[in-house]
Amino acid sequence: MFFRAIALQYIETPLSAMGSLRRGGRYNAKDDFEVLYLADRPDNSLREVGMLLDDKNRPIAVPAPPKIVFTIETRLQQAQPHQPHPQAPYAPPQPRPDDA
Repeated sequence: MFFRAIALQYIETPLSAMGSLRRGGRYNAKDDFEVLYLADRPDNSLREVGMLLDDKNRPIAVPAPPKIVFTIETRLQQAQPHQPHPQAPYAPPQPRPDDA
């Protein structure tokens, strides 16, 4: 089970990742590709969207639009083996003539 907090204005598209495409994030650069950010706990989903919580996980007033926390249940039906991308063999850098 995962959790996702979104602003009320996006209630019609709670699984959209367009915000990550427009702004970028920890795992993607702006305008590179979409990432759907999910959390392992409801309080972490609020942290993901910048809402502050105190040490007892109670919300602290923050001037921001209201958020809704969704619960997302998933079931893994099949796993595909990882196929590594072909890469050239590693070759250590060679010293340049001016480094000698």
